[in-house]
Amino acid sequence: MRPLSKTGEKDRFLRTLSAGGGHTAERPPVIVPGSFRAGPGVDLAKEEDLPANPQFFKDARRLSELSLFIHDRTGIENLGLPFAMRVISEAYGGEIDEWRGGPRIPPYPLKEVGEWKKLKNLNPAKDGLLPVIVECMGLLSQTKPDIPVIADITAPLSLATALIDAKTLLKAFLRETAEAHAFLSFLSLTAVEYARSLVDAGATAVFIDDPFSTVALLGRDFFSLFAVPYINRITDAVHGMGCPVMVHLCGPLMGVRKELEGLRAECISVDSCVSLKGLMAALPGHLLMGNVSSLILDGGREDEIRAETRRALKESPHIVAPSCGLTKGVTLKSLNIMASEAK
Repeated sequence: MRPLSKTGEKDRFLRTLSAGGGHTAERPPVIVPGSFRAGPGVDLAKEEDLPANPQFFKDARRLSELSLFIHDRTGIENLGLPFAMRVISEAYGGEIDEWRGGPRIPPYPLKEVGEWKKLKNLNPAKDGLLPVIVECMGLLSQTKPDIPVIADITAPLSLATALIDAKTLLKAFLRETAEAHAFLSFLSLTAVEYARSLVDAGATAVFIDDPFSTVALLGRDFFSLFAVPYINRITDAVHGMGCPVMVHLCGPLMGVRKELEGLRAECISVDSCVSLKGLMAALPGHLLMGNVSSLILDGGREDEIRAETRRALKESPHIVAPSCGLTKGVTLKSLNIMASEAK
């Protein structure tokens, strides 16, 4: 781990992540990873007519200003990068972040799993929007050294479903198992190199987002074979860079608690349907993050958002955060209410 800062939000965040399942900070940090922020980011960008200017998404300085503004307006205790979840997918010609206009799901670049071999090794310094995000990470970490800057990486399995139809991929797990593993191994290497560039630029932690890896979609066996090992590959590599790791998984998790014991990330971010107390008892060595309902944050009254935040706090999360990605209806005011109640 990197040395802890003496005071401030980064200190609280890093002390929490180094606690190994315990509570060392005076209260849980309140964070919103960048991959959860796209909705509020759009709300703010619209106020400034930014979506009309496609150059905005290629301007690291403007993106960093947006991240700082969200931090200052809401009271959340980290900096994150809106619009950055699908930058690897976009560089490969796959899904793009819908907030930037155009079809979110263009024709998939891969029709069969074996076609992964035509994908090139991405260069984070040159390809797509990766250099913009890396530059933005550097600007944020240099401008605000006492605020944790969280980098976002899409897990290999979820990234794969942005490049090929999910049904085709699931069939390949049974019929072309070796090819499927080769595909996910390739995407893991891509994710590691991108993560390395973000850590070198100053990322405080890496947040691995894996919304496709749910028990409902995969079942226990596929989750064990095709999700956990590749999350761990990225985790191990990032740990080798001296950086902690958080991972988000959607849906119920108690059915795969044995498999989750094998996750090597410090912190697991969970959905609102998960009992934090129950999962904490099953995974005493892991930190848990969540699980303020994103649905209530979208359109809920102030008293409802405060009550939902208190409910989550009663379950003693190590980190307070939304349960999942935030939709367009979530306002900066909603996040400010959550943050102020948690504090």
